[in-house]
Amino acid sequence: MAGLGVCLDVIQDHTFIGPHMSAVLTRTPVVTTFHDVGDRQRQIIYGGLREAVGTISVSDHQKSTLIGVRTDKRIYPGLPASLYEMSENKGYLLFVGRFSPEKGAETAIEAARRAKLPIILAGRIVRGQEGYFENCVKPLISDDVKYIGEISPKEKAKLISNSFALINTVKYDEPFGLINAEALLSGVPVISYRIGAFPEIIDHGRNGFLCDNIDDVISAVEALDTLDTGGIRRDAVQRFSLERMVSEHVEFYEEMKSRA
Repeated sequence: MAGLGVCLDVIQDHTFIGPHMSAVLTRTPVVTTFHDVGDRQRQIIYGGLREAVGTISVSDHQKSTLIGVRTDKRIYPGLPASLYEMSENKGYLLFVGRFSPEKGAETAIEAARRAKLPIILAGRIVRGQEGYFENCVKPLISDDVKYIGEISPKEKAKLISNSFALINTVKYDEPFGLINAEALLSGVPVISYRIGAFPEIIDHGRNGFLCDNIDDVISAVEALDTLDTGGIRRDAVQRFSLERMVSEHVEFYEEMKSRA
């Protein structure tokens, strides 16, 4: 870092410890992005960052969990909107995520069954938590509950665009939830629990639904026809595009340069 820093305007550091070492390694302004919600360990480590290090959170919710930690800027993650297309060929509900208890795949399956719609499950089985998949998910697989395993980004984009909705009923505080943005960029509504950063991403009744229990999830599935999928896509391009994310980063980098 010391050798490179001489010719750089700003260093974006995504490591855990690197920003603490920047004072002795470089005179170049350093920016770090927080990627997790704030447990006690992170509050202590991030709270010790020197003032010269610029800090970015990925959501207001994440910022609220980092008690005692300075956050200079909130920048939502962004994605290339051109990778995601709208489709009229809808045929199923969709769950995408790793198969571990906190991700709530069994809730998504129950919602699909009670709504009498097929659902596709895509994602990896977490090593060390195979028992969860074998005991809680596999017994529910049927003709209308299809598990397809891990998928490529291209396969995921197509799978999302052809779905009625993304069912993202996680059970823990996600700092953002990139899969939500992927769905919205495809004009696909998101149905989730009212948890973590999801209320920042999902505008209830406009681009999806925020739920408090499984009955709310069923009601949300039944109300999908009330949403404007074209409007969902247009709003997502404004809020979650790669161009918007880059522009906000560059603006903050310029601010950091002026501080140096």
